[in-house]
Amino acid sequence: MFKKLFIISSVVMLSACSSVPLQKTEDAPTIKTEFLGGSIKVSYDKSTGEVKLLESMATAKLVSTLPNAVDESFIVATLRARKQIVEFMKTEIESEKFSEAIFDTLQKSEVANKDKSSEVNHNISQAVRQSIRQKSNGILKGTYVSEKVYDDSTKTVRVIVRSSDQDVEVAKRVSRMMGN
Repeated sequence: MFKKLFIISSVVMLSACSSVPLQKTEDAPTIKTEFLGGSIKVSYDKSTGEVKLLESMATAKLVSTLPNAVDESFIVATLRARKQIVEFMKTEIESEKFSEAIFDTLQKSEVANKDKSSEVNHNISQAVRQSIRQKSNGILKGTYVSEKVYDDSTKTVRVIVRSSDQDVEVAKRVSRMMGN
C-alpha cells in the first residue's frame, strides 16, 4: 500500500516538474563585464540594464593525497566562488569602480554602433547596479555549479558558479513544490 502511494506521488511530482514550460524571452543584446580580475562576470541587457547572468570562478589546491581530496577541494572552490559573489554584492556594487567598469564596457561596445550617448550609458550602469541590488537574495538562492575541472598536473580544481534569471525562477518553483 505504502509503495503504491509512494510511486503514484513520485510520478505526479515528476510529471508536474516536466509539464511546466519555461518562458522564452526575446534575445536582447547582452554585454559581459568582468570584475575582480575576471573572477566575476556580469552579463546584462544592453538596452535596459537588466542582469541576465552572474558568474563566479574560483580555484583550490589539493591539500592531501587521500581518495576524497579532490571532492573536498571542489567543495572549497565552490564555497570560495559563492563567497566571491556575496562579497561582490556587498562591496563592489556600492563602489564607483563598478559603475566605471560597466560604463567602460558599454563605451567599448558602442564604438562600433555609435548609437548611445554617455548619459544613456551612465543610466544603464545605474540600472545594472539597481537590478543586482533588487535581485541579490534571488541570485544567491539560484546559484549552482556549472563547471568543475580537475587539473592533475597542477593538482588544482576550478569551479564556475552561475546564477541567471531562469535559474532563480527554477529555484523558486522547486521551493514552492517542496512547500517552502
